[in-house]
Amino acid sequence: MSTDPDRRAPSTGGDGAAADSWFAPRKRTAQPATAPTAPDEPAQGLRPGPVRPSAEHPAAGAAGPAAPAVPRPGRPAGGEHPAAPARGSRYGFDPAASGPEAGDRVTSGFSAEAGPAAPAVPRPGRPAGGEHPAAPAPGSGGSAFGFEPAAVGPGGFGFGAPAHGFGGRPSGAATAPAAVADGRASAASASPHAAAGPDQDTTVLRRVELPVTEPSAAAAATAGRAAAPATGSVSAAAVPAPAGAIPLQREATDAPDDDDSIWAPDQTMQLRVLPQPEAEADPGFAFAEPVRPGWTLPPVPDVAWSAAASRRRTWISRGMLLALLIVQAVLSLRLTNSAFEDEALYLYAGHAEIAQLFHGAPDYGGFASYFSGAPTLYPVLAAAVDSVFGLAGARALSLLFMLGANALLYSFTRRLFNERAGLCASVLFAFAQSTLFLGNFATYDAMAVFLLALATWIVVRTGHGHWSLPLAAAPVAALAVGVKYASALYLPTIALLLLLVAYQRHGVLRAVLRSALFTAGVGGLLAAAVLSTDYLAAISSTTTARAHGDTPTLAMIQDSARWGGLLFAVACIGTALYGRRARLSEVPGWRQAVPGARWRTALGLLLTGTALLAPAYQIHLQTSTSLHKHIGFGLLFAAPLAGVGVTRLMGAHFKFPQFAIAISVLALTMGMSQSAKNYGIWPDTKYLIQDLSYKVQPGQRWLGEPHEGPVYYLSGMGRTSYPQWTSVYYIDYTGRPGQHLSGIPGYRAALQDGWFDGVVLDWSDGAGEVPRAIRDELRKGGKYRLSSALPYQTSAGKGHFEVWLKQQH
Repeated sequence: MSTDPDRRAPSTGGDGAAADSWFAPRKRTAQPATAPTAPDEPAQGLRPGPVRPSAEHPAAGAAGPAAPAVPRPGRPAGGEHPAAPARGSRYGFDPAASGPEAGDRVTSGFSAEAGPAAPAVPRPGRPAGGEHPAAPAPGSGGSAFGFEPAAVGPGGFGFGAPAHGFGGRPSGAATAPAAVADGRASAASASPHAAAGPDQDTTVLRRVELPVTEPSAAAAATAGRAAAPATGSVSAAAVPAPAGAIPLQREATDAPDDDDSIWAPDQTMQLRVLPQPEAEADPGFAFAEPVRPGWTLPPVPDVAWSAAASRRRTWISRGMLLALLIVQAVLSLRLTNSAFEDEALYLYAGHAEIAQLFHGAPDYGGFASYFSGAPTLYPVLAAAVDSVFGLAGARALSLLFMLGANALLYSFTRRLFNERAGLCASVLFAFAQSTLFLGNFATYDAMAVFLLALATWIVVRTGHGHWSLPLAAAPVAALAVGVKYASALYLPTIALLLLLVAYQRHGVLRAVLRSALFTAGVGGLLAAAVLSTDYLAAISSTTTARAHGDTPTLAMIQDSARWGGLLFAVACIGTALYGRRARLSEVPGWRQAVPGARWRTALGLLLTGTALLAPAYQIHLQTSTSLHKHIGFGLLFAAPLAGVGVTRLMGAHFKFPQFAIAISVLALTMGMSQSAKNYGIWPDTKYLIQDLSYKVQPGQRWLGEPHEGPVYYLSGMGRTSYPQWTSVYYIDYTGRPGQHLSGIPGYRAALQDGWFDGVVLDWSDGAGEVPRAIRDELRKGGKYRLSSALPYQTSAGKGHFEVWLKQQH
């Protein structure tokens, strides 16, 4: 509430309603013209000013006979208001304080009382004795004061566009206007009419409510106007008022005279709120929107499409990558099983190599002759970890290798394309079954994948720089081949990738030279390693001249499609879309433009086609051994284009995220189920090891399938060693003088002679020919007895272990 002494506190009427509400609509009944209603008090914040004489209203402000006094609530009859000041208006308003705008607040709906007539002051722009130039003619459908009458709704009242300095506009409906002044009118609207000064006598207005009656010639003459035609016109009857009061009048209108009209005779004349403009329809997300005036979408700035690195984008991507690597680790660690025969063999070989290198123990394993990787590299490293942390530590080492490979994959994919493609590639690679499987599998495959990823990252990172920098990838690539001989299959991919990367900055000739130097460096290191060791025979027997199998080609194609088909298919989509158009500018920088279509196509075909190398090679050999592991090598190179494919299907600014979600969920479910099945393909030997720990004694000779698991677990207890076990895959029996027996005859002869102290058989419906022959000899020979049968359950079916012990005579 304002504390201004010139402002009168809001008063209430006889019914207790606030005077502020006197603009609200009221239904009124017809009353005699001689019975005016009791006037209300001025509304809070309204500062009525003096009435100025004009040609339009000659009686305004003129002296005249005193009007009959109208009793007012709370005011003594015939006297001044108790709070009225000595000078000024009878309502306590100081005319001088009203400002030059006061005269502009005089409108119909107020009656003047008291005060001598003020001298006529000409108003700018209005001819003396005539209508205002901007005022519409009577009956023309507009207000004589230049604003549009409006019916007040529950939300208040409003005016139209400014007209005659008051804020209204002519309208099709006419009425006696009502004015509202809040003391804050702009000088722009008040300046043309600021004629009254502080020394002039003022007339105070008060609001009266008048019944609507037919116009009369006398009323029209009093207002200085010609009487309006009776037809179609409604005017307010003059009410006995003090001299100088302005009678209310309504002009002719075409509005229908009915109860629903805002000009119905039984309603108080009000201000109509102008209708709000209709809201425009939401443009939505339509692909092609109609062009509207003033509604045009600005072109997307280049920064929204740019792949340029930024600090914020880098840290957000790294955070998301860290979360992804945690998920990958959890998915790999969920796989549980006892040591696979390859894990147990490599770990035991590593311990044997350590004993030979550091303690001078004899090399009785001959591992270099049939291992598919150098026994002095990964087996030694894994055995060193195993001696401290056990099998779990050796498997954790593989997990670190796979996590590192995925992180490197993200890094060089980001450099080839952008962060989004790198993250999508990492997601698909992390969820692949080969990645999850190798992440908890203690073999040299995980280390080889990591070294290939590191070599690829080096060539992508240094391909634009000095010619000698890519040579740093040569020893890494050579080491990858040493860890696993089959890694040499992917060296051409790395060399060609270096060629494409270098071509972006240095052209064809220098790019070819860099690729040739890298190839020569790797070849020289491998040649030196082969010539200085006896690994050539193992390379030939396990890789280049591996024995052929009999697995049908169709079955191998189905297995390959099941284990890597999703990632490969998405990579093909990425290759096609990326070669067709570099829309998102995934490759930043190249000659201030995106790479050409031929370069993009070559990159896509190179990386995506690498995924076919391992399946094609094993289809050539017709063997499916370890195909579920080897397929992961090619997926490492196809993953970047798979990331591009996901980003293209998803669209700019994640327009279609459902495609990325569907592909990710499908990859996750397939990877989890397939890795769990492949990880449970071999039987759990936990109970078998517990049984053998009581039966195997130091120095005994055993025949076993499997034998790698018992050797790995029991050798740590000091009960056995690798030379004391014979496999069902090979035997050279020399127990009989002058004979070297192998195969089934060798096993039968050894069992008949009681050469073995015990036999372990893995018996199931799919037992091979050699296990069947051994079991028949054990049953018929009479020298061995069945000590225990231990059932197991695998993802492929059921089976049991049989433990046979030599009978004591």
